[in-house]
This record gives sequence, C-alpha cells and structure tokens, in this order.
Amino acid sequence: MLSNFIRTAFCLFFGGMLAFSVAAQDKLSLPAAIHALSGEWSGVLTYRDFRTNERVSIPHDRSISVAADGSFATSENTYTDPGYKVYSAELFRATTDQLTIASTTRSSVEVTSYEMSSLTGEETAWTAVFDGKGSDNGGPADVRMHIDVSPTTLSIRRMVRSDGATEFAFRNEMVFERGSVPTEAIGSK
Repeated sequence: MLSNFIRTAFCLFFGGMLAFSVAAQDKLSLPAAIHALSGEWSGVLTYRDFRTNERVSIPHDRSISVAADGSFATSENTYTDPGYKVYSAELFRATTDQLTIASTTRSSVEVTSYEMSSLTGEETAWTAVFDGKGSDNGGPADVRMHIDVSPTTLSIRRMVRSDGATEFAFRNEMVFERGSVPTEAIGSK
C-alpha cells in the first residue's frame, strides 16, 4: 500500500516537473520575438505637439535589421515634416526581461531602459508592454511603451507620466505596414 502511494507521488511529482519544464520552454522570449520587427516599414508617426498640445501626423519610414540571436536590432528612420526630412537611428538591445533603446538624431542621443511588463503571442505576432524612466518636454517622466506586431503590421505607442502626474498621457504612436510603398511616394504622381 505504501509502495503504491510512493509510486503515485513519484509520478505526480516528476510528471508535474516535466509539464512545468515543457511549459517553460514554450514561453515566448523577447530575443526570439524581436525577429518579427525585421524588415521595411512605412506608415505614420502621430505625436503630441508641445506648443499646441494637439496631435500631429507625419509620414514615417523605418528599416529594421535584427541580429541572428535577437540580442539587438538597428532601426534607420525617416520622418517627413513639411518642408524637410528628419533622419534618426535607434539601437535596440533585448534581454529576456528588458529592452534598452538608444535613439539619436542630428543633435541628441537618448537612452531609455524598459522593464518588460508583459509579452504575449508567438514569435511572428505578439504584444508587449514595457515600463521605464525617460524624459518628456525636457523633464523626467515615467514612460510606458506598447508594441504590437503581426506579419504585416507594426504599432509602437509611447505614453508618458510627468513628475506629479497620476495618469499616463499620449506622447506618440507609429503605425506601419510591412513592405508598403515609401510614404514619400504616396500622392507624388
């Protein structure tokens, strides 16, 4: 009787450990998921204008290359403001629970580290939420970033909470389609 109990307990324990091990292997990791960002993207950047507090939308193109192991990615960006183009670059470093982004334009470099709050989906279509410390309108702020990616679309939304504020406010959002006609060519016929 005791040996049946021991056998049953043994089977339940090691069966549970095996199931836990398989479930842990199936969990989506950020370095694996980041490969879905690779490619050419065209779309729109919408941002909150500090002077008017209104939302402004401009064309935006992005070319993303991802390292084979998913540990980092680079992004070359072009924004088309009325009358001129803005070029920027970003370096993304991905670990299992953190995303660090170094952004640069002609006149500045900003580095923000985000802790991953959630990551759901599969390697080709996923949603992630990241929280970090950054700046907004020249002052310190909490930054929350949402990334939604599918095989054909990419959305990156940043929300900010300035010192003293209780709620997050919209800062900017980029919405892209993969392999689209570059936004500068739309309407140029």
